[in-house]
Amino acid sequence: MTMGFHDGSRSLQDRFDTRNLADRIDGLLVGDTFDDDDRSFIQERDMFFLATADAEGRPPRGTGSLGSGQRSQPADRPPSAHARRFTGG
Repeated sequence: MTMGFHDGSRSLQDRFDTRNLADRIDGLLVGDTFDDDDRSFIQERDMFFLATADAEGRPPRGTGSLGSGQRSQPADRPPSAHARRFTGG
């Protein structure tokens, strides 16, 4: 799975001759699963931030389940404007 780039990003990558580098980084760092090395790395950290997006690159709007660390949505914030804490294990 790759992130993909929009036309504006590709234009800048071409302008600065970094398209190949961007594609390489995208192929190495963007994925839809965690392997054992990823899990180990994450568990050794005090904090971990995870960004998600739908097929069109938009952030999800609070749908689905959270798993461990689940908490309710603050009433004064939209669904994607709060953080969720996950614990290892």
